[in-house]
Amino acid sequence: PLPLTFDFELLLQPLRLTVRSQHFKVGACALIFIYNHVDKLGEPSRLEMLQWLHSRFAWFGLHWSRVVRSIFLHIVVMKVLHHDARLSPGVPRRQTPDIPLQSSRSESDLFGERKDRWPTLAGTKASSASSLSMVREVEYARLVGDFQHSVHALQQLCDGGTDAAVEALHLEGGCTRALRSYAGMAWEEFCALEKKWEELQEMLSKYHPEEEKPLPLSRSRNNSRNSMHSGNGGGMGE
Repeated sequence: PLPLTFDFELLLQPLRLTVRSQHFKVGACALIFIYNHVDKLGEPSRLEMLQWLHSRFAWFGLHWSRVVRSIFLHIVVMKVLHHDARLSPGVPRRQTPDIPLQSSRSESDLFGERKDRWPTLAGTKASSASSLSMVREVEYARLVGDFQHSVHALQQLCDGGTDAAVEALHLEGGCTRALRSYAGMAWEEFCALEKKWEELQEMLSKYHPEEEKPLPLSRSRNNSRNSMHSGNGGGMGE
């Protein structure tokens, strides 16, 4: 993982510009870079990058280039929907200091209170780290839900398109025939990735049967459709 002293914004700002390139090869290479290295970003940079990608779901998910769509959907499936932080390498967390700066005091006061102050500082840091961890879990759960909602809208476009899907994907020009065609191809590619994920889990279970097998989001095109419609209609079924 990258060190905490690394300037993540110096990397992410030009990366966001590159990935939106009108040339599909440039955008595809930038997406490949994100796929290969997003897990090396410290928090909250990893979360912010994935949130930024979701805000442009239609741009990548309905892209005319199959290469761009495929790489983006790999990020969606592998880095968001099925991401397990326990299997990722240790990623440092960028955060502000837990203890605010204090006003200047004399040397005798500073060293005289040190013994009493260390337990309080340790407890405050532990509490702060726990709170940040809980907030991050909530933010990632919301991110997964947002991606599931967008994938559900993608399926709706594939089936004919609805006003709700158009609004969810922020399609200002509406659902054109071309976008509906790209949505159909993207949905097929998404289901193929889900099937690959299931096959990978089955293969891994043969070598590590003692480990708990993560449940796939969906098992096939038909099961994906059924799981989506079995809920309240607001997002993908789990």
